[in-house]
Amino acid sequence: MTIREAELATVTLPAQSAAPQPGDTGRAPEADRLEALSLRAQRAWRNALVLRGRAQTIRAMRTQVSAKELLNVSPLARLHARAATMPVIEQAKGILMARQGCGEDEAFELLRRASQRSNTPIRVLAEKIVESVPQRRGPSRSANGSKGTRQ
Repeated sequence: MTIREAELATVTLPAQSAAPQPGDTGRAPEADRLEALSLRAQRAWRNALVLRGRAQTIRAMRTQVSAKELLNVSPLARLHARAATMPVIEQAKGILMARQGCGEDEAFELLRRASQRSNTPIRVLAEKIVESVPQRRGPSRSANGSKGTRQ
């Protein structure tokens, strides 16, 4: 509350007498309160507009931050990125295990070494491996949900 608002809120008017007092505007106390409320509402509106402009500026700044910069500063962003790429890496490990006849750790080691040799992120290599495998359709199912084999 500003000083002016405090003054308006605490103004006590003299008791009404039949004769007008010098300097008396003849306004009712309600009019003064309404004027004070109007001033307060206008100030609040201006503040809201300023805050809205600041929020838009912050939003614009956030979109200008590159994904790489975000990964450098945000542990949560790194966690989301890891969770998004993990299924692809797991699929690639499974493909390598089937092709090479090796275990899970060996498959990951193959991926890691290939990544280092080619200077390519493991995620990108894993995506290429998964894309290189022709997609196989699962067994067809009949309307009742059983496998489509005849007896």
